[in-house]
Amino acid sequence: METILYGSGDGDLDEVREIVEARLGVRLEPRESSYKGGDYFGADLAGGEVVTVMDNRVPDEDGEVLRPDHASYRTLVVLDETDRGDELVAALSGESRLRMLEREQW
Repeated sequence: METILYGSGDGDLDEVREIVEARLGVRLEPRESSYKGGDYFGADLAGGEVVTVMDNRVPDEDGEVLRPDHASYRTLVVLDETDRGDELVAALSGESRLRMLEREQW
């Protein structure tokens, strides 16, 4: 199992959602969570895999971000609880608007 984090410095939430949907062949649904900073998009896939696209900026907060270690990235993509890391990375590779920030196996 692993978690993979991507970031987009200039793509907004909807633009990054469209990229992820097209590249991974999934449908991301609108969701809301105060833990994730408000509105985001997500999908729960087979085997417990979770795909999340969320804004790194906290709404109504002056410059606060969810992931300060990646503050320069406007939008984040989290691929969590996956056994298909190499497959997902290959699907997202070559997309100039996304950059892999972290990849953690456990």
